[in-house]
Amino acid sequence: MTAGNFLTFLVNCIWQVPLITAVAALLNWLMRNGPASYRHAVWIAALTVAVVLPISSVRPAPPIVTPAVIAQVPSPAAGVIDPPAVRRSAQAASPQILIPFASRPAHLLLRAYELFLLIRLALFGLAWAAAVRLRRGARHRDVPLPVRNVWARCLATFDLGRVDLLASPSLTGPVMAGAFRRQVIVPDALLEQISADVLTSALGHEAAHAARHDFVVNLLCELLYIPISFNPVAWILRHGIRRTRELACDELVAARLLDPRAYARSILNLAAAMKNPARRGYVLGVFDGDILEERIRRLMQRRRFSRPMAWMLLAAGLSALVVCFVLCSGLALSARAQSAGGPDVLAGVRAFNQGDYVAAIDHFRAAVDLDSSNLLARLHLANAYGAAFRMRPDGPPNHPGESWLLTSARRQYEDVLSLDPVNATAIIGLVSVALPEHYTRSRELLTRLISSDPRNATAYYELAVIDWCYAYPRVQKALHEDAARRPALRVEVRPKLQEGVAMSQRALELDPQSADAMAYLSLLYRLLAEVEDDPGQAKALIASADRIVGQAISARRVPQFPRPQVQSDAPPPLTSMTVPAPPPPPPPKR
Repeated sequence: MTAGNFLTFLVNCIWQVPLITAVAALLNWLMRNGPASYRHAVWIAALTVAVVLPISSVRPAPPIVTPAVIAQVPSPAAGVIDPPAVRRSAQAASPQILIPFASRPAHLLLRAYELFLLIRLALFGLAWAAAVRLRRGARHRDVPLPVRNVWARCLATFDLGRVDLLASPSLTGPVMAGAFRRQVIVPDALLEQISADVLTSALGHEAAHAARHDFVVNLLCELLYIPISFNPVAWILRHGIRRTRELACDELVAARLLDPRAYARSILNLAAAMKNPARRGYVLGVFDGDILEERIRRLMQRRRFSRPMAWMLLAAGLSALVVCFVLCSGLALSARAQSAGGPDVLAGVRAFNQGDYVAAIDHFRAAVDLDSSNLLARLHLANAYGAAFRMRPDGPPNHPGESWLLTSARRQYEDVLSLDPVNATAIIGLVSVALPEHYTRSRELLTRLISSDPRNATAYYELAVIDWCYAYPRVQKALHEDAARRPALRVEVRPKLQEGVAMSQRALELDPQSADAMAYLSLLYRLLAEVEDDPGQAKALIASADRIVGQAISARRVPQFPRPQVQSDAPPPLTSMTVPAPPPPPPPKR
């Protein structure tokens, strides 16, 4: 996660966790007369939603797509916008509500949260280590016949496989531990207990934990609880899970092993005999949840409930949590840590959207001067340089190297890549302003981007474009030279053209409506036909080129959409900053 993602997660936890907790508490109140196992499921579902919901709020801002061409050279049909891309931009989800944070407080908050997580994980590790020590210190003992009979009855009643019964002198009450190798550990004094009801209550409760796989579920819940445990309200979720887990085990024991009133009396006797019933790591004990009074009251009341009604309430409760998740995800907030240049970025974006590129450059440059690590400001500055170059009153010069604007844009993109080597916006931007002699550098950048983001259609398209730009002047020059040069030309450019065809096809797989990719695929086929000796193969390539041109024309016959505005909290759109491409080669005469 980036700093902004952590902030977004924390900000949404502040309001989403209490809301989900309130919904879960209301559902549990409505289901108060139903089975505790159903209410336990609702609390677990609520904890899961309370963690997943703020995580789902951490998503990248919708991409800003402009009708401007971002290739090294304009598209073969320059001047016509790419309507499918603009349509996708127009239909993109509206941005989240942005909550800005000053840079220094934001980083202090993040460091504090990281320290909090480390402490919570350390406490979790200590509790786990305590449980491991407890299990290792437990031992098998000669179990008296009454205890052996009660334990056999518990295993048979809950249809349990292998569950080891161990003893430990350091325990004051029975506990259950282990995910795969389940163990019930009892204090030595309990093995001398002569009351069958007390033995059944103690061992049956732990056997119920084993039958419900509560140890594994509890472990997962504790891990889920850690990221949101900084919010005090999250404790209610955790307590609700622990409370209903114990009540659910009581219901199992009272329904299958022991009369509820006898079970209640046995629990009271067991509690009176226990001294210092402290928790020993991540184990499940008979008195977890600290709700002895509530447990006794529910056992004595012998409440009856309708299973069909309980199922309906459970389904309604889980559905309510799903609806709450959907609604809250649409209202998620977005937090950003603003650097010292934040106000200048806002002012620069405002000037850029008004067409005042000179003022925009001044503001973005001021933001970069204040915070050289502000990648967003550098990307906006490079984009403003490019926009100012395109809007020169006398038009672009004969060569992009003649303009300090493009040189400045390249410098900003290089600075971004020095801090973030796989920044997609900087890579595409740098390729779009690269000089012809930077062919190798452009290929290396695009290959890096494809390796980090294999589904980036623009990267494949750009690689196809520079392959065409590499081959086109060489093929045109060879047409005016001796025919004996053709075999050497084929060896030189054919691999590049074949790679360009493969890249264009991959771009179309990812974006089937990209008219620009279709156009360049057509041009690549035509160049391949130029260097092909087999007339039949050359004719087939020309036919494929003509067919793809027709598809490109059809793809462009859709309504056009207005150009989106630049936003201060997202990477800027890229514009065409290079000189026009040479005209496409005419079809070869065969």
